[in-house]
Amino acid sequence: MNKLIEHLGRTVERQFADSSDPRRQKFIDGFRSGALETRIGYAFSLPYPVRAILNAMLRVLKQQKFDPGQGVHYDNGTLTARMEGDASFAGGWLGEQIRQSADTLLSFAVHIEVKEGGEVIVTCNRPLQTWVEEFKELTLNILEKTSKRVLDRERFVSGLQDLENPLLPPGKPLDRPFRGILRDYSGCATQGEVSDLSQGHGGVLPLGKQAFGVKEQGNISYGDMLYLSPLVYSENKAQKRVLREHSGALICATQNSGKTELIVRWARAANQAGYNLFLVDVKGNLYEKLVRDGWRGEKPYLLSTDPRRSPDKSIPGAGHRLNLLDGIDGGTSLGAVRIRQLASALLPVEKIGAGENFVYYANWLNWLIAFVHLVLLDHSYHPFEGRNPDLSDVYDLAKSEDELMECIRRIDAGEVMRRHENLPLHQPTLDELVVDIAVLLPPAKLQRIDRTVPAFKGQRSEHSYRWLTESLVSALHSFKRGGPLYEKVSGIEERQFRLEWLAGYDSEGKPRPEQVTVVVAARLQEEQDARVLLSAVMTKLEHALYNRFTDEYPGQRPVLMLLDETRRIKNFKANDYITYAREARAGCVLVYQSLDQIGNEGQIKELIENVGIQIYLDSLVGNTAKYFIESLPKRFSPRYSRSSSVGGGEGGTETLQTGQEMVDYFTTADLYRLPAGRFPGLIYIKDQPRRSPILVTMDRDITGV
Repeated sequence: MNKLIEHLGRTVERQFADSSDPRRQKFIDGFRSGALETRIGYAFSLPYPVRAILNAMLRVLKQQKFDPGQGVHYDNGTLTARMEGDASFAGGWLGEQIRQSADTLLSFAVHIEVKEGGEVIVTCNRPLQTWVEEFKELTLNILEKTSKRVLDRERFVSGLQDLENPLLPPGKPLDRPFRGILRDYSGCATQGEVSDLSQGHGGVLPLGKQAFGVKEQGNISYGDMLYLSPLVYSENKAQKRVLREHSGALICATQNSGKTELIVRWARAANQAGYNLFLVDVKGNLYEKLVRDGWRGEKPYLLSTDPRRSPDKSIPGAGHRLNLLDGIDGGTSLGAVRIRQLASALLPVEKIGAGENFVYYANWLNWLIAFVHLVLLDHSYHPFEGRNPDLSDVYDLAKSEDELMECIRRIDAGEVMRRHENLPLHQPTLDELVVDIAVLLPPAKLQRIDRTVPAFKGQRSEHSYRWLTESLVSALHSFKRGGPLYEKVSGIEERQFRLEWLAGYDSEGKPRPEQVTVVVAARLQEEQDARVLLSAVMTKLEHALYNRFTDEYPGQRPVLMLLDETRRIKNFKANDYITYAREARAGCVLVYQSLDQIGNEGQIKELIENVGIQIYLDSLVGNTAKYFIESLPKRFSPRYSRSSSVGGGEGGTETLQTGQEMVDYFTTADLYRLPAGRFPGLIYIKDQPRRSPILVTMDRDITGV
């Protein structure tokens, strides 16, 4: 209180030299505790660290008996103090004027804010400039006497002001305390770590530009355009290049996140680089997007479930045919395996469980396999006129017992003729096939063919033929003559293509150098028809890639498969297909909206562990974020905490504690909104040694792609 009285008297004498000036009394009354407060600020600069200035000012205030409350607020560089007391003891003219009122309680409060660079603003609740001048001088005296070691320490700690909702870029870990929500991308790859993915290293498939969406002076700085460059390694003192896409790629993207745009970019880039392409299109508009601006090589072959895409070449936008029985030799062990795989793809097994249902399914599978063999045998002995056998012929056998018996009679006659000419029979023989379908046929009908089959007497089921085969009829209904898919998969040669061309071979297994693109438009609108066709085509594609396991010829084209909405492929085993494609030196790209669509937890973890490239667009939420975080290693992250107190000596004290903490590579908050432009992506490439995840932007306005 003595200090307040001292400066109150000095200020009055400076401003009101005339002792009779009535403004003296008014000015003094303004300091009474109940008087209306006025706020007046004084600004000056001190060339010292913020913390050192605050500590010195706190020391001065405490010496003058101010109440500093909670002391210094180091996080925002402020200090507030107040002085209040009875001034009736004051002597001289000032005391007389103070005692003229019954209220002799005076108060004075200051709020101090210190900014970076030593700028100080002292805001008082009453105008008292002489005190401010002395306060500045006393503070400066303390700072001048403070040791360099202490000042250096304060200067260092002053630079560690708490961050507000910090967003950490790649390669820059947390270096100070923070408030709010931390989004930490410091573990992402820096530009130096992805230099081998930049242009000039032979990459074809664009990944976007390495990016970190933090604005600096109104602009965002992006890195170089990245490409999925080949993996180069040494073997027998020679360098070998392996396409990274051969290890498989997983694209996980929610709706409207740029998934289709990425597929089109990759397709165009691969086409320009001379790849053979296979694309699955669930919307039905991909073909037009690909050919709109020109296309290298032959125009894409289009197999579409759209009824308007008839293979009739006279219709604009006509589609093409793919005979699902083409290229299968039922007389070989490989052909037998392929028939079984195709039959499995055609049959509905989603709701097949154990017990009686499984027995029925086993019967249906065996019957369907036998029917395919019978159709192929029938064609071998009696070639069909103007076409090759197709699934409509298999449907005919399933729907009608009479059609089956006629087929058996023709094959039997053919075998009789071959025996008569001392020629070997086509395999498998009729006897071998009839064993699998004996339960469908009455012994009396079998005995009416040229050769009796006595072993099957008494084995006919009590149910009718059509009752037994109804599930096969239903599964093949779309392929019957006049069915919605018949024109698309018939044995008519006109506008027909073969998936072996995609693998780089003709129908005889010889190299075919032409560049080929196949688009399978299995549209959502056609539902079950689209599902069954897509499942069968994927099985045929697996057969087509078989020769690439061991056969590699000069100039053989790379193959890339882009499977949009992979979950729609019935009975599709993602892990097995990735492995198969890798062995066939083909890139297989699986596309899902979320990882849950892959299957159960075990299947999800197996896939993300084995697939070579993972790409997540826009954001990762729910189980997608959970599985991705679990697949990454833990990492150490710095942690900071502050504690402050008001003490004697040089003023307030603060302790900054640092340490290391084992944390998840990302948090769900990090993945919920990726900071990389309008179309962000997070890419994880599994090289050896493992890479850091790469944060990119795929925004066309930024990448120019």
